[in-house]
Amino acid sequence: MESNTFFLQINQSLANLRDKLSNWIDEIVLMIPNLVLALAIMVITFLLMGFISRVLRKTLKRVVNNKAMINLLTNIGSVLFVLAALIVVLAVLNLDQALFSLLAGAGVAGLAVGLALQDPLVNLFSSILISARNKNYNIGDLVETNGFLGTIEEIDLRTTTLRSAQGNSIIIPNKKIVQDTLTNYSVSGNRKVELLCGISYHDDLEKVQEIAIKTICNQFDQSIPELVDFYYTNFGD
Repeated sequence: MESNTFFLQINQSLANLRDKLSNWIDEIVLMIPNLVLALAIMVITFLLMGFISRVLRKTLKRVVNNKAMINLLTNIGSVLFVLAALIVVLAVLNLDQALFSLLAGAGVAGLAVGLALQDPLVNLFSSILISARNKNYNIGDLVETNGFLGTIEEIDLRTTTLRSAQGNSIIIPNKKIVQDTLTNYSVSGNRKVELLCGISYHDDLEKVQEIAIKTICNQFDQSIPELVDFYYTNFGD
């Protein structure tokens, strides 16, 4: 009697297994059109990636003067395009809910990673802001910021390197440049320089003025003496 019960259970289990396998086969067959559509979407996505990258790069070159930033934004745009296509593929395969559940479960870990990378991310976005306003911030410009004066030598994704008049290399995090006052001495194309000097009491004041303006104009190739302001300020000791 017990042996009959055992064999009945085995037969029932085998029957359940056959039903389950049959259901799987039915689901796979019914899923074939979705699989074909998902495969087609992925193929089209990878074919369009090169075109999307070229369009992004060409567009960014019009507004960004930083090659490293252009490459970064182009890569980010390409990744976002692929992620969007991946979400569409998962929706076609009815797996989008599983993805959203996985992302929700990873939220706490993502928050912890975000806090750990806070400073690098702030510097990264600061670099994007700096590149976006490239008319006021270019390599070769003479700038003063955070108490340092120097010529911009390099702008990367985290820092800006200045070369001081003494030849020193000054590396400043980009977030400090965004947060601090920035003086650009090159953006207007003109620069005012004040030179203070003295003369003897017995010298001809008009002659001194004439010689000083003429010398400055010759030295800086300036043919318009009106751009040179000359003043006597006080009598010295």
